[in-house]
Amino acid sequence: MGGGDAKSPLYDKTTAMQRVAGYAAVGLAALAVLFITDMMKGKNLSEGYWGGLDFKRLLFNYHPIFMTVGLVLFSFSAILSYRVLPLAKAVTKPLHAFFHFCAISFVIMGMTCVVVGNNYPAYNPDGVYYANFFSLHSFIGLGAVLVFGQNYLLGFYHYLLPESAVSVEQRKGYMAYHVFFGFLATALSVLAVETGLMKLMVEAGVCAYEVTKADNNPAANYHKLPSGCKSGNAAGVLVMAATALFLFATCDFSRFQPRRPNSADETLLKSHHISYQT
Repeated sequence: MGGGDAKSPLYDKTTAMQRVAGYAAVGLAALAVLFITDMMKGKNLSEGYWGGLDFKRLLFNYHPIFMTVGLVLFSFSAILSYRVLPLAKAVTKPLHAFFHFCAISFVIMGMTCVVVGNNYPAYNPDGVYYANFFSLHSFIGLGAVLVFGQNYLLGFYHYLLPESAVSVEQRKGYMAYHVFFGFLATALSVLAVETGLMKLMVEAGVCAYEVTKADNNPAANYHKLPSGCKSGNAAGVLVMAATALFLFATCDFSRFQPRRPNSADETLLKSHHISYQT
């Protein structure tokens, strides 16, 4: 098989179970997007929904959907493409870049929705101004966007420009940083999505149920929670599960396999054994 047809070394290091986990991670991330969409498009505010999807009047409501699509669904897909797709590296490399391009496109749209929705009263139902970047969620989200953005730009520079512009040595030298910042962006992204969901349910103001005695068995009372809040909780749990599967799929378990001692190791062990016996 020629060099251009060779699969990614990361694919060869993953097990069949890891590949299944990778596909499942993307599937659960997509399902989380559907639950978030359900929460935002529902009309009944008293049930924890956010009133609907309307670019002219409820622009903010697209923000959590677009950010989850970009920071979780497409971001996971981009990283996992090298590990779960049995395709030539010549295919997975541009596919990796394409998924990241989709991710950053949705992130830009998501950021635009919240900033415009907060700064232009005509785009929100209350007709007032709202503050931007004041909560822990917004700081985490901004960090995720900045780390993700710089890693995308530097990754594009190092790995998509021709070798006449970036040498092989430069590509190899930057790889460890590219991987580190990629996983850092992923960690921040998941935190941003989860804290964002929590913020949405707190602001909905109805995501709780009344109790008249000790709530020793919450499962028996969970049905009392408004349906929109249940969608938000489901989305958060699905993001957590998708993240767990994503981490399992991307872990290099070969590093933890016991290493067989080489001849130098065996000689050293024998010398220690002889000295002990003496």
